[in-house]
Amino acid sequence: MHNSTKYLSACILLAATAGCASLPADPAALFDNGDRRWLAGDHHIHSEFSADYVEGTEPGVAPTPVFGADGRYSITTNALKAREHGLGWMVSTDHGGPQHAKINHDHAWPALQQARREVPEVVQFFGMEFDTPGGDHSSLIMPHTHDERAHLHVIESRWSQRDAWPRDPARDAEPKILEALRHMGQLDAPPVLIANHPSRSATAVGVYGKYAPAEFRDWNDTAPHVAVGMEGAPGHQAATSTPTAATIRPAPAAATRTHPRWAASTR
Repeated sequence: MHNSTKYLSACILLAATAGCASLPADPAALFDNGDRRWLAGDHHIHSEFSADYVEGTEPGVAPTPVFGADGRYSITTNALKAREHGLGWMVSTDHGGPQHAKINHDHAWPALQQARREVPEVVQFFGMEFDTPGGDHSSLIMPHTHDERAHLHVIESRWSQRDAWPRDPARDAEPKILEALRHMGQLDAPPVLIANHPSRSATAVGVYGKYAPAEFRDWNDTAPHVAVGMEGAPGHQAATSTPTAATIRPAPAAATRTHPRWAASTR
């Protein structure tokens, strides 16, 4: 098993009978003694750094990011809620945008360090919702290493479809994701990439949209330890596709308690 896949798997495949506070310093060490457990977690969580953007009024001026407009909660709040609801691990995956690599590098990563200090019971990975070239979104999960921040910055700034400013239509091409995967696969501690909501853009059964099975085959052939799967949920489950007065109803009190509003939507 590849080292980074082994590390990520160790943080997920941990025992169901003990808390995360009992984890060894190196979670991968659990593979050496047979003490494996499942831990519930979430690899697709947005925070305040999933910004909306306001277009510039002057030609050539980059859009201005607005924090808290799409994702509204801090990474620490997300981690606290993850702990409250029994999750053992999570990934901070804010979606991108023009020059968002700088936001992740300068703002999201320091906020993640604070969340790790304040909520050590939850294993917290750095990542992003990658704007996949020639596709839709993907969860990009970085192994917890000393250079996770720098590696994510390189990947996002070079290959995330929407990061370039001025906009670069050439980035939105399937060969670009294969180029990115080759780079990821050559890292000493490669990340994991999971395609998000591939069914969302499909128009009918067997009619594929932004993703098709052949693309995932190419991904996995290019970097088998990086491109490991997909997230099947379509996302935006909290909203109807065409909300009307007839379809919008207040949630029952029990449902509200079970599924609190803090939960980040999958976008």
